[in-house]
Amino acid sequence: MFENFLFAFFLLNTVYVLILSLAGFFYKKVQVKKSEVTNRIAVLVPCYKEDKVILSTTQNLLSLKYPKEKFDIIIIADSLKSETLSSLFSTEAIVVPVSFERSTKSKSLNYAMAQLTKQYQIAIVLDADNIPTPDFLEDINDLFNTGYNVIQCQRVAKNTGSSMAFLDGISEAINNHLFRQGANALGLSSALIGSGMAFSFEILRDELAIIDSPVEDKALQIALVERGYKIHYRKGTFVFDEKVDSPEAYKNQRTRWIAGQYKMLKDHFFKGIKLLLKK
Repeated sequence: MFENFLFAFFLLNTVYVLILSLAGFFYKKVQVKKSEVTNRIAVLVPCYKEDKVILSTTQNLLSLKYPKEKFDIIIIADSLKSETLSSLFSTEAIVVPVSFERSTKSKSLNYAMAQLTKQYQIAIVLDADNIPTPDFLEDINDLFNTGYNVIQCQRVAKNTGSSMAFLDGISEAINNHLFRQGANALGLSSALIGSGMAFSFEILRDELAIIDSPVEDKALQIALVERGYKIHYRKGTFVFDEKVDSPEAYKNQRTRWIAGQYKMLKDHFFKGIKLLLKK
């Protein structure tokens, strides 16, 4: 009896992934027109002990192709060195220092959004090592003006010099095909990745306010689809992401992610099935 249950469980998983795999080949990129309306954009970058990369990332983000008065780079600085903070404050970025007993990305984002005094229409979440393409903000703005208010962009490997980073990049590409473009091709919401994400500012602020989770992207994904938002995957709007380059780092990263995934499975299993049936 138990063997039959296990067989059925893994069969359903395999069939589900097979369907997504085939559907991924039928994904069609939505064509959007160039918009004359430029929304105000907040680019939120939670940064935890990323002293080595955050300065170069900040300079890169400040040089993105978009009207300067229409976007702000907001660095949420958690546990950075004093010299790094000093250098950040000398840039045009908005720097929000934070300190928590137990740091999570959701805490950093919630704190920073509560401190902002300007009005924004779009919020973008990037990691401290993410480098988007120069026209990234323009692409997001055009999508937003077309009616897409929750967007997951295509994240790809920035570094492939080591075998581990190459493997990590392949893993990302597979997940993009299955759980983002495959899901969208079937009329389902794309999965969120944790960075390279764009939202209506109000949607992100309101939905994230009640989330405190080490896998905030999955918790946010559940909350969004439960409220009827469709997550659009934008293939070709690239965000280059630093991949882990050592087996130990890979193991630690995946151990943390898997633990979070199992917790989400445990807490939202029946809700997830219900939402799947509702597409």
